[in-house]
Amino acid sequence: GVEHGRAEGMEQGMERGMERGIERGRAEGVVEGRAEGVVEGRAEGVAEGRAEGVAAQRAMLRRQAEMRFGDSARLLDAHLEGVGSSAKLAEISEWLMVETIDRLVAKVEATAAGDHVD
Repeated sequence: GVEHGRAEGMEQGMERGMERGIERGRAEGVVEGRAEGVVEGRAEGVAEGRAEGVAAQRAMLRRQAEMRFGDSARLLDAHLEGVGSSAKLAEISEWLMVETIDRLVAKVEATAAGDHVD
């Protein structure tokens, strides 16, 4: 009798403990999952924002180049796509004001290839 009761009590206690542990684990998992989702969402948002900003800079440079050089500005298009840095695009905007189209294309091409440009 007593042994059987003890065994039954142990079994019930283990079942309740397991249920509580599973419930607690689920709750903690939900909280951790939400926190990870927020972090990932922020990182994705920042990356998308940067990409959109760089794309807008490129578009602006294309318009400015077209205003200055007309149809010749199309020579820049492929090379501008290779420049992913906002800082480099800002530098190109300065070159756009003072360089000839040939020199500008050469500098943008070198920048897109990762070469140092003076």
